[in-house]
Amino acid sequence: MPEKKPSDFRIETVIGQDGLEAAFDRFSLFVQLFDNMELNIRQLQGQMNNLKYEDNAGTLGFDDKNLELNRIRHAFLSELELFKTALPQYLNTSQPELLLRGVSDQIQIVLEVMGQRLRGYYDIEKSLGDGNSALIFLLKDVFTQRRVVTKVLKVPVLSEEIKNEIRAVSQLKHRNIIKLLGESLDRFPFYIICEYVNGPTLPIVLEKTGPRPASQAVDWLFQLADALSYLRQKKILHSNIRPSKIYIDEEQHMMISPFDIIKAGMSDRTLGKFREDCQYLSPEYLRGDGTPLSFQSMRFSDQFSIGLVAYKLLTGRDLFTGDSVMDIIACRERFFQDKAHKKQVLSEIQDTDLVEMIEKMLEEKPQNRFNDLYDVLLRFRQLSMKRDDDASVLRNSYRRCLAINKEFINEFYTLFLEDMPESDRSHFTNRERQHTMLQMAMDVLIDLDQKEDLFRNILENGKHQRFDVAAYERFMDVFIGLAQKTDHKKWDEATEKAWMEMRDKALAVVRKVLKG
Repeated sequence: MPEKKPSDFRIETVIGQDGLEAAFDRFSLFVQLFDNMELNIRQLQGQMNNLKYEDNAGTLGFDDKNLELNRIRHAFLSELELFKTALPQYLNTSQPELLLRGVSDQIQIVLEVMGQRLRGYYDIEKSLGDGNSALIFLLKDVFTQRRVVTKVLKVPVLSEEIKNEIRAVSQLKHRNIIKLLGESLDRFPFYIICEYVNGPTLPIVLEKTGPRPASQAVDWLFQLADALSYLRQKKILHSNIRPSKIYIDEEQHMMISPFDIIKAGMSDRTLGKFREDCQYLSPEYLRGDGTPLSFQSMRFSDQFSIGLVAYKLLTGRDLFTGDSVMDIIACRERFFQDKAHKKQVLSEIQDTDLVEMIEKMLEEKPQNRFNDLYDVLLRFRQLSMKRDDDASVLRNSYRRCLAINKEFINEFYTLFLEDMPESDRSHFTNRERQHTMLQMAMDVLIDLDQKEDLFRNILENGKHQRFDVAAYERFMDVFIGLAQKTDHKKWDEATEKAWMEMRDKALAVVRKVLKG
């Protein structure tokens, strides 16, 4: 059996080799060592205080004072040397943040530590991810049962600059920015807590429902621009605007995370991140190799990222694509240099007003874009009012239902599940997720003529296959009945016809899929 090295006795190694119980024993020895050291240091502090008292009283000679001071200094340096010698025997001191790096045993250590720190306030439900800069966990408030998210930072120390950045973000109050609820910045591991958005990211929404109609896209883009404008007013930079970092909550609002504003001094330049940078950052930001732009410059840079998000919303595709980073960069260059290609690519957006606006936001030179985000906001507001008039009768009716009754989806599920057998009702226990999934399904149904394939994909999911045609008929009838009740002031013959045509088309697809 090979002889063990000193590093084999470190707590991080012991937990992997000998298990959690052995690691606890090793940690107990570690604590005992420093308990003894703390006692010795307190004794030395007491001796130091006595020396100062005697010196102030004039009862101590100069030589005696220096002799005692040197004795205390020597004893303290001996304790310090012991600390420096002993610490590496228990922990890897060259990289303290390794405690939070990605293997499962290390995640378990963090769970143990965080469980102790949060006890009595939050229960840890599960891990949501292990990123380059942090571990993320889903928590449940023990009093309110509300779910929140915590981000445990993979840094051994936090500078005052980063602490001030986190405190500034905690003061933000905007409907489209996920609220930071608390933080612990006084000791390692450092963590922050924010509200939990139980909704998908924008790419998942587009994958499930396809490109968004102009009326909804404009609303979402206004929310995004408004949130970024608010951050500029608060003197906070956000350089991570891209679809994968945008969430859609259960009320169909765009949400950006404070986690993507707080960098905490961590480098997150993975290849995947760099690829997205090439797809969604402005030319001037890329040329600066990630160096933060001034607040004045960001008012132009943000427009470019918003324009790219707009293209993704309206077409379902990224504007700049390729199999490699080099391909993406070449795609960018062609867009800027080949006017005919640029016109062809943007023509895939059906709305001419939006094409004109997006083209201006995507100008290569910042000075050729809008003067400020406020100008962008005004333009989106104007387009939103116009698009409400152009939207289909069915979509406008559905939007009114959601606006009139904020509990519309919950009320629907209460009615729908009322007489359902218990065996089927057990599949509808996650109301928050159902809220999101139903809204995505309705977005597909409203545009069923163009999105029948997406509806088929929903129906072919194993969970939906268990229901028969009668269940889908009841689903549609309950939904339309509630829509008529909610939208009764504007419910006319054309509105009822639009809803019933959608019902009949949807059920025809259901019958085909279930028979197949």
